[in-house]
Amino acid sequence: YQRRVHGGLCGLSAGSSATEDGTVVEAAIGVMLVTSCLSCISALIGLFMFVWLIIGTIWTFGMDSDDCNSDLYDNVKWYLIVVWIFTLIQCCQTVASMFMKSRSS
Repeated sequence: YQRRVHGGLCGLSAGSSATEDGTVVEAAIGVMLVTSCLSCISALIGLFMFVWLIIGTIWTFGMDSDDCNSDLYDNVKWYLIVVWIFTLIQCCQTVASMFMKSRSS
């Protein structure tokens, strides 16, 4: 006889098996809890960086080039263009990967 013990963080559930005498494999719950926390923190950092990129792009392209050094301004504009290109490539790769996985199963 086994029952499932659930615990989780950020909407993710971590489970481990409990035996008849009530002992729980604590290590499995701890590892799953830490993994859940790290996943949530990573997602929040990624979201923050994406919002930062959007705001920085609007701010940079919305200002006059007369407000700062023209060479620096041109380099920042090209840097942002390259970052957006790589971001779009990564998004396309992710969508293509999910599409290929769904077709294979």
